[in-house]
Amino acid sequence: MKYIILFIFCLVAHAQPVRVVMPFSAGGNATITFNQLKQFAETKNITLIPIYKPGADGIIALDYIISNPYNTIGLMGLSNIHPQYLDKINIITRVKILPQSFVSYTIRDMTKSITIGSQSISSKASILQLPIKHTIVNYKGANQNLLDVLGNHIDMGVIPFALTKPYIDNNKLKLYMLTSKIKFPEYNTNYAYDIYPNWKSYEGHIVFTVNNNKFNNLFKDYLNDNNIKKEYSLEYSELPQYENNGIVKLIQESAQYR
Repeated sequence: MKYIILFIFCLVAHAQPVRVVMPFSAGGNATITFNQLKQFAETKNITLIPIYKPGADGIIALDYIISNPYNTIGLMGLSNIHPQYLDKINIITRVKILPQSFVSYTIRDMTKSITIGSQSISSKASILQLPIKHTIVNYKGANQNLLDVLGNHIDMGVIPFALTKPYIDNNKLKLYMLTSKIKFPEYNTNYAYDIYPNWKSYEGHIVFTVNNNKFNNLFKDYLNDNNIKKEYSLEYSELPQYENNGIVKLIQESAQYR
């Protein structure tokens, strides 16, 4: 009898929706990533539901996840995870890398001091790795950064490539450099990893739980799925390898750019 009860309990637990908590408002890049995860999880009979907890640079979402650990996954930008929380969570892997593009309205003289727009810790880190004179202009989101570059109000912006690509293709923006390990032969541009051997990327969406690993296989399968690989290539995002060892170090390093 106890085995029947245990079996029923496992079925019920498996059928319960899994919360995916994000420190953003709905509608951004994290929502796109969530929707891809949701569709894939459905093939494994797992239902994911989004929980948006924006504010306080990720602290609100982190505290919510730690207070509600059961059937909860955190989906956050690498730089949204504060180092003091690392001993309270279990990093699973990075599930998406969003290459940044350095774009300008017109060709800039890089030997002179320029203004560069940034909307995140990862974009700020990219700027600070450049050996050029600059002044950082901070934005709350990539869209406003993009608008100011298009309006020629700032010299350059560091903005996700997926967002700037249509404007580059229509010759409305000049592409100076990409932080992508993937090469795009249709663009005659620079690649940060080629020019700067010690280049570090603090971009991407991280998934984690609170001290459990029952979702690890879900994400291993996700990162090896051919349909997901095709989707990522169409949106010019990078599908990383399944790994968590190096991510902790990147999170700790990213704190210096706060």
